[in-house]
Amino acid sequence: MKFDIPDFSNHPAVKDFLLDRKPYFILDENKNAIPANAIEWGDFFENRTNRIVKQEMVNDCWVSTIFMGIDHNPCYFKEDVHHPHIFETMVFKGKERYDYCERYSTWQEAEDGHKKAIDWVKDGCKEDE
Repeated sequence: MKFDIPDFSNHPAVKDFLLDRKPYFILDENKNAIPANAIEWGDFFENRTNRIVKQEMVNDCWVSTIFMGIDHNPCYFKEDVHHPHIFETMVFKGKERYDYCERYSTWQEAEDGHKKAIDWVKDGCKEDE
């Protein structure tokens, strides 16, 4: 669904938030993350398939790896070289969420992380000892 957004370009605070700041990410045609403003991010996320890396059922568990487009790296202000955590893998069984959540900076890391999650599920969802 596409929404028509009124032209707030004359309001400096709204213009800064929607157009000038780029705290979000979208993917280019090669699945590389590029900074985006709120409007670009919203347009990109209208298409759900843009953000699914891989999702599958394994041993009654739903393993989902997606592109979030918002940085979830808690070290955002602590690192000299920042690597945004904009992809995520989670494992679910029914409505229950396992304590499995891994985040990544690139599509390739996300694909590799998804395979790791699949192996974890196949191994019985055992916690590291």
